Amino acid sequence: MIADREFAPFSHATLDPAGRLALRNNLIVTAAQIQTTAFLRRHGVEVARTSSGLTDVLSNWCQCRASIHEAMLLPSAVRTIREADVDPVWLAATSAAHLHAAGRDGEWRATFAKPAPVRFGFRQTPPISDLVVSAVGGRVEVSFDGGPVVDLSTMDADVPSVRVNQVCVPILGPQTQRAFPVDDSVEFARCSLDEVASEVAEARSILSQKAPAYLKWIEDALSAVVPVEPPQEGATQSFSLPGVHGVVFASFPTSPLKIAELLVHECSHQYFHFGLLDTLFSNGMDDALYWSPYVQKNRPIDRILIAFHAFANIVLFYRECLVAGESKWSQTAEMEIDSNLQHLVAMSGYLQNSRGLSPTGRGLFEPLRDELFR
Repeated sequence: MIADREFAPFSHATLDPAGRLALRNNLIVTAAQIQTTAFLRRHGVEVARTSSGLTDVLSNWCQCRASIHEAMLLPSAVRTIREADVDPVWLAATSAAHLHAAGRDGEWRATFAKPAPVRFGFRQTPPISDLVVSAVGGRVEVSFDGGPVVDLSTMDADVPSVRVNQVCVPILGPQTQRAFPVDDSVEFARCSLDEVASEVAEARSILSQKAPAYLKWIEDALSAVVPVEPPQEGATQSFSLPGVHGVVFASFPTSPLKIAELLVHECSHQYFHFGLLDTLFSNGMDDALYWSPYVQKNRPIDRILIAFHAFANIVLFYRECLVAGESKWSQTAEMEIDSNLQHLVAMSGYLQNSRGLSPTGRGLFEPLRDELFR
């Protein structure tokens, strides 16, 4: 089957970074606008009953030239929200607040079914029932439950964050769970969010100094970090959820080098999930199961591809570290490269010979295979 290279920029860090950024922007913005339009179609009348101007903010955004900062983690587009459990007026208000924090203008008021906090970027209101908002020219003023008007810029930011190149990445803990509608699938880490931010900052420094191509890879995919408990003492875990763009769940505490590796791994999954917004990397023509050494069980070919994609990028990350001459971690890097290559050779063979990859799936796989084994 002939490879379609449309999604090749998502293959690995050094392949067309500019194309990767443009592709990511188009996929996420388009998906967020479609999903928000669908939300308004389902709930717009209900939202309009107890609000004024709120649906206008969202419908106008759906028809404009939107930015990636607005679309990333737009609450009305986050797929893990269980709509049966969420007040649609609050969801619409949280979405509008997200847009205002990203610089979008609008004026509205809303009344919620029950008190709930609303997040404007890195600032969160207390639980409130009634909210009035005026966002003009980057200045956001709010009134809670009939109280005085407050300029949000005077409120303290209550979420620790780490700057990754040009992106400020929040560290999300249990206190932000209600206003950031992202399910906590496992137990939150017991260490403080400030400790997590410090460890992520150390990982960023490693990437900046030793693997800058992978720092950019992470910057273009990461929107938040959720620290979770390790599965057991001395072990680590990480995962991503399709539709929750750029949010990486990772166990803390751990070493800065391991955090860097986990971020490379999970951001690889993010790119895979971004691609699934518009295409399928498998075609249903291969129903065989293939042994995956990483999970110690047989998996379908699309799961082999997503694992190959993530672990091959880990190998390329550690190779960058070795080329940079980092003696402190050279032994670890060599061990990680050797152990992963033992598995990736066989997995590459499965992918090469399978009829189950779509043209876009083959276009994702082949540049990565060529870079890994050149």
